[in-house]
Amino acid sequence: MCSIFGFFKPSGAIGDSFEENGFKIPWKSLFHKITENSSERGKDAFGYVKFGRGAPIVNKWSLKNYSTHQKENAYYGWGVDEDSWGLLANNRAEPETEFQKDFQEKDFQPFTSPTLSGNTVHVVHNGLVSNDAEIRERLKLNLDTETDSAVLPYVFRQATYFQGFLRDIKYKLKGSYALAVYNTLSPDKLFLYRDFNPLTVLYNKQENVYIFASFEKYVREAISKCKGNQLNWATIDIPPYSGAVISKKGIEIASIDSVDDSQKKEPVQELFFGKKALIVMSGGLDSVVAAIMMKNMGFKLDFLHFSYEGRAQEKEISAVKDLAEHFNANLEIFKFDLFKNLGGSSLVDRNIDLADGKEGAEHAKDWIPARNTVFTAIAAAYADRFKYDAIVLGLNLSEGMTFPDNTTEYFETFSRVLSLGTMQRPKIICPLSNMTKHELVLYGMREDPDAIKLSYSCYTGNDKHCGTCASCYLRKIAFKMNNLNDPADFED
Repeated sequence: MCSIFGFFKPSGAIGDSFEENGFKIPWKSLFHKITENSSERGKDAFGYVKFGRGAPIVNKWSLKNYSTHQKENAYYGWGVDEDSWGLLANNRAEPETEFQKDFQEKDFQPFTSPTLSGNTVHVVHNGLVSNDAEIRERLKLNLDTETDSAVLPYVFRQATYFQGFLRDIKYKLKGSYALAVYNTLSPDKLFLYRDFNPLTVLYNKQENVYIFASFEKYVREAISKCKGNQLNWATIDIPPYSGAVISKKGIEIASIDSVDDSQKKEPVQELFFGKKALIVMSGGLDSVVAAIMMKNMGFKLDFLHFSYEGRAQEKEISAVKDLAEHFNANLEIFKFDLFKNLGGSSLVDRNIDLADGKEGAEHAKDWIPARNTVFTAIAAAYADRFKYDAIVLGLNLSEGMTFPDNTTEYFETFSRVLSLGTMQRPKIICPLSNMTKHELVLYGMREDPDAIKLSYSCYTGNDKHCGTCASCYLRKIAFKMNNLNDPADFED
């Protein structure tokens, strides 16, 4: 538990200062302020390694018994040399699981491997290495500290290119981490990686300098204090479970999932064959077509249906049971009364009239507060527990124009939340997100008309589709645009 930060200038030494807004800003001042800001997440120790011309310089301080004034002096008592081109630094917060009464310099970061054939590796790390004992045994390491991060320089001794670095993380490490690695065998590269632990990069094009930090605000606030120009610093996002390499070519970012991806173009069905998809199945047209599409892509399907005491509850349950049998999918029905208790929606309160046709289609008259957010959060728990690769929603363009929780931005943002907040990291897939209602009707009728016949879209819960509610209205128009007859039953 700590924060990490540093900089890298691929083109050479950083110099003494840089100029912005008419001010000459010493790099030393900027990094002192970043150090102080970063101490928010680590007040027990501070250490850094800076490299440039000559041998790397490593300094560390244990701050456990320091007063506030002494800590400030430590943060401001070091400097970035004008001939430096890189820095790795760490503000350490000692986790309870690594408590050491006799806490010494050897026990905290940065950690450096002994030089071997000109190869030295420097690492700063935020998180934990849960297989450090296994690494010590496998590599026959006899280290003088029990700190888990101490094994990292040895893990990355051969990491001189990007895919090799990502492969080491994927296959050699267990735990959680945001880290920065500098290997002297590749002096023109800096490697970065993060899982759900925070890490961001800022880039100044004029100076060709990259600064990384656990949080963007640590750098932004330092720039402001130094009277710098925020517009000169572009934020480069490193998505969760992704790595980056900074070099003279710029910055390259790749997901850990890209490691060992085949370069040959496999048929889509082969690519996804056997992967598990959890379909959030309402029984309506959208979720049914989403299921058809995912099945055609080779996914193994299971259904999760939410029964929330809505008007159409009985008809929807009947439909999803028939659909589960049709798709040979396991069905889980999750019953709860949150939305019924909240009230305020015509879908759960019969005292509120349903919106008619076009009005309901163009305005969120039948809105249930945060329904898709609740559904997706519960689906995420199921997917995390039972190891699903994907959660599938039937969001589409037509309803995305009316309901804010049916948009591409919505599910992409939620996907990022799941990548940070679950162990399984299921992806949210919305295969219909770029399709209108009439387009998905055409696809569904072409691929599996029997499934379309089993679907139930009506808000009323009547035995037959009413033909006048907003959902029925869109369904009827979609079939009409395709000159197709709807196989579902409608009231006369």
